[in-house]
Amino acid sequence: MTVSRRVPDASGSPARAGRLEAWLLGAGLVGMGLVLVWYAHLALTGQGIRAFPVDLNVYRDAGLIVRHVRPFYKASRKTPLYGWPGPPHYRGLRFTYPPFAALPFALMSHLRLVTLGDWFTAADMLAVPTAIW
Repeated sequence: MTVSRRVPDASGSPARAGRLEAWLLGAGLVGMGLVLVWYAHLALTGQGIRAFPVDLNVYRDAGLIVRHVRPFYKASRKTPLYGWPGPPHYRGLRFTYPPFAALPFALMSHLRLVTLGDWFTAADMLAVPTAIW
């Protein structure tokens, strides 16, 4: 006697449930492919993170502050990391993470913003299918 591992659908047919699973998987793969193609289009045409790197600019500037501004902390005043007003034209967008989170950004601040944007775009393109998998 064989035992089916598929859970029957409402009609009670394991074969029908298998077809539904295959259809959903195929639809999900097509959807993911379309999203990745659209994202690649935005990245290659200069739109996306390279055209509007607001968050990336905040992270990189936090790394620059960690590398160049002393002292990191002084109890009598705000820290340079949290007292910084934000990037030009986007005042109010400040670094809001714990101070230790700025350490990786200090490493990334050695790169130009354009190069960093390219790396983040490539990381995004790899992260989407990896997270879905």
